[in-house]
Amino acid sequence: MLDAAGKLVAVPGGKGNAGALSIFDALTGKRLRVLARPSGVIAAAAFSADGKRVAAFAWSDLTTGAGERYLAEVCVWDLSLNTPTGSWEVPTARAARGARIAWHPSGGRLLVANEGVATVREPDWGGVQATVAAPEGFEFDGAAFA
Repeated sequence: MLDAAGKLVAVPGGKGNAGALSIFDALTGKRLRVLARPSGVIAAAAFSADGKRVAAFAWSDLTTGAGERYLAEVCVWDLSLNTPTGSWEVPTARAARGARIAWHPSGGRLLVANEGVATVREPDWGGVQATVAAPEGFEFDGAAFA
């Protein structure tokens, strides 16, 4: 994922950790930082319009002999602090490989789409502002504010 200014690139995975988000300088290719999650695979990431924050959608397979079970989580980092400023769980019934995430241009809302449900959330604590469900059998092919 490239930030709006074209200066930063976010790449899921890094240092042997699929749950990490590596941030690179887009011009030099130099890794600037690695933002790590405790567990899970990062399926989607997006920079805020001002480039000061990045959000990532991660999922973990918790499947046991009792059946399939997955945990999905969105985490938001403040890049000036290199620390998460918020995170919350997202309902999921399967691996979230098709997850999408996008920032509103104001930075005050985050769109999270997974499994045919899109939610608009407050980025620092995950409060749901709106929910849209796709017709049965359809998935979201992208996520964006118009």
